[in-house]
Amino acid sequence: MKMISYNIARKKLLIQWLIMAAVIFLIFFIQSLLGKYTTHVPEVWEWLFRLLTPPLSLMIGVLIAQLMSNAADFETDHFYFRLSQGISWFFLVVLLLSAVLVPVIHMQQNMSLDKEHEKNIMEAFNTYNNFLLPLQGLSTLALGLFFTKK
Repeated sequence: MKMISYNIARKKLLIQWLIMAAVIFLIFFIQSLLGKYTTHVPEVWEWLFRLLTPPLSLMIGVLIAQLMSNAADFETDHFYFRLSQGISWFFLVVLLLSAVLVPVIHMQQNMSLDKEHEKNIMEAFNTYNNFLLPLQGLSTLALGLFFTKK
């Protein structure tokens, strides 16, 4: 059974999340500046932050608590680290793809509608949530189990 330092594994997961969150944030920021979301910019940002904030808050909170308690490091099974990392990567990539796929969904939703009955982009984001929210739940659960392991 391959082992990994628990503290190193948690730091690697947090770095993965911070880098991907920054990339996703930057893409949404540029799209917002270019007018992609028209009058729905605040709702799009609220949608994005609802997905990124819980896992990031969990990881940062646990690391801060660990620093304050001076908890001793130990080794953990590499499998659980890889499992949390893999589920996280899958969720973050699907979230990243929302920057491209949601506008396509929005276009598809409005193809057969006249201008008077067009759906707004938030309806497309809500449709995308059907796939994304279960993944967010799984990734946050995996991270929660891994980060709070004693």
